[in-house]
Amino acid sequence: MEAALNGRNSIGVDINPLAVLVARCKTTPIGDDRLSHAINAILRRLQADSDPHLSKVYFDNVDYWFKKKVQDHLAKLRGIIMSIGEPDLRCFFQICLSVTVRYVSNIRKGEFKPWRLPSEELRAYRPDVYAIFSRTVLENAKMVSEYCRMLPRENISTTTFLGDARSLPLRTGCADMVLTSPPYGDSITTVAYGQFSKFSSLWIGLSGHLAMRLDQFSLGGRLSSNSREQSLSPTLSETLAVLEEVGSRRKARVLQFFADIAMSLIGVEKSLKRGGTMCVVVGDRTVSRTQLPTAEILVELVEGLGGFRHEDTFVRSIPTKTLPWANAPENISNHKGETMSQESIIVFSKQ
Repeated sequence: MEAALNGRNSIGVDINPLAVLVARCKTTPIGDDRLSHAINAILRRLQADSDPHLSKVYFDNVDYWFKKKVQDHLAKLRGIIMSIGEPDLRCFFQICLSVTVRYVSNIRKGEFKPWRLPSEELRAYRPDVYAIFSRTVLENAKMVSEYCRMLPRENISTTTFLGDARSLPLRTGCADMVLTSPPYGDSITTVAYGQFSKFSSLWIGLSGHLAMRLDQFSLGGRLSSNSREQSLSPTLSETLAVLEEVGSRRKARVLQFFADIAMSLIGVEKSLKRGGTMCVVVGDRTVSRTQLPTAEILVELVEGLGGFRHEDTFVRSIPTKTLPWANAPENISNHKGETMSQESIIVFSKQ
């Protein structure tokens, strides 16, 4: 989206099909009149249509995560949306539905892992699915309209596809610049991105197989015996030694995460033109009460792999975020630790 607004062609790659759909939707211009007409039509159908258009989704523990009435309303929305024949409009409403699913599920808000609401709170919980969907539609329509007005030209190419950064199917030297923000850790020991996106993915009709196993396919999700990265980064070796000293069982996960990042960067290096720029946004997460100097480790890994020169690192404070600023990783009452409050933007040039 930012590339298009700056008049540049772009290619986006993500392993999460929901992220791919969101990116496609956000970079697809839709005229105000056409979108307004579609919104009015779908909101009228919600209020007046006697046909329920039920298109239910069945998966393990669906009743645990969604109340029955919520399921019925989501099913009606899903049925109406999937009947839309124009792909760009259907995509827009699918994304609005995906946001609605997050707000009306029984999941506690602002958590690193999906936890259900406490029993007392759940009994009084009655989310208005249609009202939340309608509000989301109108808010997103404003953003689409603003995007269209800000586009500098019409013939900008914005391509986004499903893929794994560890095996990028891109031409050698096809990019002038790469901007990436990998997960800040494997999903088992940090934020479970796959778990948070799976319900939205299932309700809007994306691949159930991938949605349910996304965290396994992501960086650090599957353990192997790769240990080369320790020799490339002295800081990583020192950090792993500290984790071993404190008796952490997460040492192997941390190593695998950085091994997968290194594999991803090899593919990035091939796709970037000589003299091109790579920007990586990362944060220093905490494992077993030990802060991982992710930015420092990443600089050593990239320079150790060869082909890049570290130009500069910019640190910014995170102004707001959905997740909490503190948590209790050991689930011990009154024993909390601060979570990530800063990010590093690391700039490399290809030699």
